[in-house]
Amino acid sequence: VAVDLARATTEIAVNFSAAMERAGLGFTIDAPPLPRPVGVDREMWDRIVLNLLSNALKYTMTGEVTLRLRDAGDHVEMLVSDTGVGIAAEDLPDLFNRFHRVRGAQGRSHEGSGIGLALVSELLRLLGGSVAVESEPGVGSTFTVRLPYAREATRWGTTHDSSGPAAPFVEEALEWAAATDGAAPAGTGSLRPLLLIAEDNRDLREYLSDLLTGQYDLQLAANGADALAMARRRRPDLLLADVMMPKLDGFGLLAAIRADPVLRNLPVVLLSARAGEEAAAEGFAAGADDYLVKPFSAADLLTRLRANLDRARARSRDAAWRAAIVRALDDGVFVSEKAGVIVEVNEAFGRITGWGQRDTPYSPPYPWWPSAADDPAGRRMLEDAHAHLLREGTGTYEVPLRHREGHGRWARISATSVVDERGGDAMLVGSIRDITRERDLQAHRGAAARLAAALAAPLDAVELLAATVHGFGEVFDGDTVIATVDRSAWPPRTVITAAGPIGWESLPERVRADLQGACRRAPGSAGVQSGLLVTATPADPTRGVTHVVWTQFPARRPVTPDEHILADMLGEILSAGLDRALRESRHATAESNLRAAIDSHRFVGQAVGILMERHKLTAAAAFDGLRAASQRRNIKLRDIAEHVIATGEEPDADLRR
Repeated sequence: VAVDLARATTEIAVNFSAAMERAGLGFTIDAPPLPRPVGVDREMWDRIVLNLLSNALKYTMTGEVTLRLRDAGDHVEMLVSDTGVGIAAEDLPDLFNRFHRVRGAQGRSHEGSGIGLALVSELLRLLGGSVAVESEPGVGSTFTVRLPYAREATRWGTTHDSSGPAAPFVEEALEWAAATDGAAPAGTGSLRPLLLIAEDNRDLREYLSDLLTGQYDLQLAANGADALAMARRRRPDLLLADVMMPKLDGFGLLAAIRADPVLRNLPVVLLSARAGEEAAAEGFAAGADDYLVKPFSAADLLTRLRANLDRARARSRDAAWRAAIVRALDDGVFVSEKAGVIVEVNEAFGRITGWGQRDTPYSPPYPWWPSAADDPAGRRMLEDAHAHLLREGTGTYEVPLRHREGHGRWARISATSVVDERGGDAMLVGSIRDITRERDLQAHRGAAARLAAALAAPLDAVELLAATVHGFGEVFDGDTVIATVDRSAWPPRTVITAAGPIGWESLPERVRADLQGACRRAPGSAGVQSGLLVTATPADPTRGVTHVVWTQFPARRPVTPDEHILADMLGEILSAGLDRALRESRHATAESNLRAAIDSHRFVGQAVGILMERHKLTAAAAFDGLRAASQRRNIKLRDIAEHVIATGEEPDADLRR
């Protein structure tokens, strides 16, 4: 009949708008009025348009689909274009042959028997028209339909309802485009297990839904990619997946499930049309929990699903019990495959390294290893320990780590091999403990012991203060200066640093301000966020001098109670050492003066003896003569005596007078 083909084409094409929108595709219908009617059979034309649009939607994953109708002189042309996967050149000659299917083409479904395009070609032949195709893989395809205008004898067609023939095509297209189908996800209050079904065949999907509704809460996916996304949004209790699916097949879906740290223990039952032991072995080797061959009986399916669900629940109880124990540990715990790939860690591991379960698996070199450029010795230590552990299967090591936030840490790692009872490869199970503070305390205690021994040694005051500057900086991790403070004047003129004495004004302004503020505090040790102050006061407080030892921290931090105790103890040892050095200095001065006095008296006595013997003087007269000469000439008595001893003569005439 003669048909207004522009109107008829628009009426049938608009039925696909919702499916195109749901699939995320742009859809354009460009069908302006034609100058003449076209002779067609409406049902045949509907099927031609529906098949071409259905085919375009099926093989266009992103982009758009366009339908254009145009006048071409003695005939009309309809072009259906898409930005889909395209068709290889070798497939084009057979594209309109019955049962020919393009191999390897990615589509929204693997369903189909290869008769849709053959039917289009046959219907157009009956209508006196033709169809051709231009296509490029990865770019898209354009199908061009040519149809002659109506002959004079052709009558005008009556009103035609296109919704009837369009319904099954549109329904199928909506199934391809939809993320879910059938039963909605279970509510949070449901007590039924959640079963995710991934099956691209709509009829089988509906059959499984009818069979399992009431026993399970269902999620239905038409391809593997959608199933994976749904599982990640809400973890199901069980997955039933077809092997042959678009976007992501059953084996790809299974591999993604086993690689996901949250989903890796999800029980998976595979459905396949491939029978035989070899096919089943392939499924089990890929990590499936069960393998079911199509066609299957309802009873067999129900039994297998229930058995796998029961086994999974038993494993979950055991895993939850073990996980609760592991979470309660303060030490980090990790599980590694034989090749060193860490597949599981606990929360404490994440606290120690900054890398938790979310980022697993971890392959060596691990992200918490320091780089060879920043810490070559630490990196070599870790690599040697890791190689030894993989070779021996057990070991304990103290190694440096780099926390995710950038600061360094030390850890004690212990690990041993655990044999899989099911016959799989052995796993390495290990623990990690943060020993940074333990090592720091050990190092500080060693430094404190060395400093205490140095301060207790018989050193003079200069040596004691030099040892204090270096020792306090090592013990308390900072830069130390010593200021000798006179209570009657501030600031001190000179301070002692690791580089030697410098003037007060030569100290950095921050150090001067922090030290002055700390000196206002009570005697003893004073800890503030910027440093630690220790006072060393001599035993004789009348001297009015105090040695102030100030350790400036590189970054603001609290001073621990242990550090306060240690600082007070070292301050007391330093005070005692300074008192001892002062006493020894005073004793040495007195001894020197006494020795000089004795020597002087010895010289004077010898000179008196010479004068008594040679000049017949009394002892008193001889001594008075020496003393008088010393006073008149302003010459030391000892020097006058040495002159008399050397010459044997009396003092000169001036001296005698």
